[in-house]
Amino acid sequence: MRAIVTATLVAALAVAGAEMVFRRSGGLPAVVPGMTRIEYQWKMRRAAERDGVVLYVVGDSRVGWGFAERVFNGEYVRLAGSRHVAAANAGLAAAGIAANMRYILELNAHNPPQAIVLHYSPAAFYYFTNDPGPPIPGLKIQDVLDDRLDARLAEWLWTRGRWQEAARQVAAYLRTKTVAGNANFVHRSSFDDGFVNATLATNFGEPVDPPAYQLGFYRPLIGALRANAREARARRDLVADVVRSAQARGWTIVLVRFPLGGPLRDVEATLPQDLQPRALADALDVPFLDYAADLRTAAFETLDGSHLTPAAARRLAPIVARDLFALLHERLDATARRPPFVP
Repeated sequence: MRAIVTATLVAALAVAGAEMVFRRSGGLPAVVPGMTRIEYQWKMRRAAERDGVVLYVVGDSRVGWGFAERVFNGEYVRLAGSRHVAAANAGLAAAGIAANMRYILELNAHNPPQAIVLHYSPAAFYYFTNDPGPPIPGLKIQDVLDDRLDARLAEWLWTRGRWQEAARQVAAYLRTKTVAGNANFVHRSSFDDGFVNATLATNFGEPVDPPAYQLGFYRPLIGALRANAREARARRDLVADVVRSAQARGWTIVLVRFPLGGPLRDVEATLPQDLQPRALADALDVPFLDYAADLRTAAFETLDGSHLTPAAARRLAPIVARDLFALLHERLDATARRPPFVP
């Protein structure tokens, strides 16, 4: 017993020492700014097991932070008078659109055709490479609970799972005797309405200016996409291939764009015309709902110019529900009653 207590105390002291040095050298927590892969896979699997039609709202963190699925579903049920159709927030931070769509299509390989509401952001279409990862066999609720505990521990134990990164940072600090400025997502917030967002912080004591941070990320990104439009078009064509494959199986596809802050919208408008969302919708022959240029949503606030506030996400959801109901209800209601898809 004494050996166990001694070992525990030694380990605790070692962790405490590593934490202290890491923090003094400018370390910060690092959390996933949205759903983790385990949370995402669990949610998508549960959606795929649902009767009726699922509207998968697919995108990057602009969806993950900004689509209030519970509010949407409440409004859609009110309009439809049934629960044949329900939406699922399929927004994954820094996700590439094609990989996200492929995961959902493969998950529903033996289901009737479903629907995808595809959210446009240039980073998700032309730059981001995050993906849901390979399907986790035997995934169960305990895995999800353990994953959420891990996510919470990452906010308290900053070196957790980051020993190599922490060691490099401490070594650089000891070598230079200076703290390199850094900003990270340091805290996750999960909302019952069906979205997860995160909070930015710096290691140099100054508060983060979220709109400036996002502009600082997007300006060079959009500039790089303009300079290398061939690669962006290759990514666009990859997404188009996945969309057409889904359409060939009978899936319903709609393109949307959520509200943005004016400066960021202006930056994204400098992309070549054929990389803009309207051109994408026309090329794929799918409807396009542009809430970034909609008077009903013009005053909706964002956290940082890129992501909606929780209140704005809740206000947007019933508008999207009413628009999609008017656009798709007859088609989706018929789809909900089809026999299972046989590949």
